[in-house]
Order: sequence, then C-alpha cells, then structure tokens
Amino acid sequence: MIVREEEILEYYNPENKWVKVYFDKVLFPDGTRGRYNRIVEGDGQGSVALIALSEQSELGLVNIYRYPVNAWLWEVPRGMCELQHSVIENARRELNEETGYDSENIEEIGRFFPNSAIISVDVTVLVARDLVSLDNALDADSGTIVETRFFDYQQVQQMILNGEIRDGLTLAAINMARVHGVLNF
Repeated sequence: MIVREEEILEYYNPENKWVKVYFDKVLFPDGTRGRYNRIVEGDGQGSVALIALSEQSELGLVNIYRYPVNAWLWEVPRGMCELQHSVIENARRELNEETGYDSENIEEIGRFFPNSAIISVDVTVLVARDLVSLDNALDADSGTIVETRFFDYQQVQQMILNGEIRDGLTLAAINMARVHGVLNF
C-alpha cells in the first residue's frame, strides 16, 4: 500500500470552490519515496447522480453544456455534495436545480469512483421516484441546462449505441441502475 507522508496543497483558490489540487509526498511499498497528484472536488464530500424515473419508468436526462469538453451532453442530474447536508438532501437539491422536479422517494443504490487514478472523491447513485413538478424550482446551473426530457429504455439504449450519451458518470450510473434491476433494457 502507498502511504501518504505529507499532504501538499498545490492549488487552492477561495474564489473557486470546485477544486483543490494536491501533489503529496508518498512512501511506496518497496521503501522508495515519490509524489502523487490527487484532485479533490468541492469540499471532498463527493457527488450525487440521480436516476430520476417518471411514472412510466422513463429516465430523466438533462441536456447540459460542459465547458471542459465544449459539448452539449445528455446526462443524469448530478452535482457535488455540500458538507452540511445529507446525501439525500444533496440529491433532492440537484434534482430540483437541474430538472425542476422534487421527490420524497429517493434511495441510494451504490457508489463508485469516477476516476480513481486522480480524483479522490466518490459518486453516490440514487434513484428518485414519484417525481413532482415544482413551480418554484431553483435556478438551473447558470443557463447551461436547456431542457429536461424523459426517455424510455429503448430510447436510452439507442442513445448509448449512437454515442448521444457520452458522459462517463451518466453511463456508470445507468449501468449501476441496470445491475440493481432499476432499469430493464
């Protein structure tokens, strides 16, 4: 096992709450020393990804612009957790912000690491059922979300095959929901 000997914060900007970059000093199992990069998103509490299901068991996706890849992507509603809230509260907030829906029927189905080679937080996948449309929804992320749509299983499968769903976190969340029997393709 690699042991962290010293945590070294390389980048932190109080105006940028989204990321911290570390370049830690480590001790390898063979006794040699080295350095390892690691990125911590937000305050290190991880993220949530929601499998939002309509009454017809259709999957809710948001069409969102992602600056780092300069592309519009279909994604599950998702976002970083805030320390002062539970995972369920964070999930409800993201569902509200990104889709304009709420749910009191949200359950966790699993967790995964989105990029364990460099990002040191995990993603909690949750299923939201019994969705209720909100008139007073929180503002979507800076105008980057243009629409929320619900797709049946065949449409989602075709979107994956056609390369219309390309976000890795979304693909992982959909797969986790499939293996848990939540989505049946």
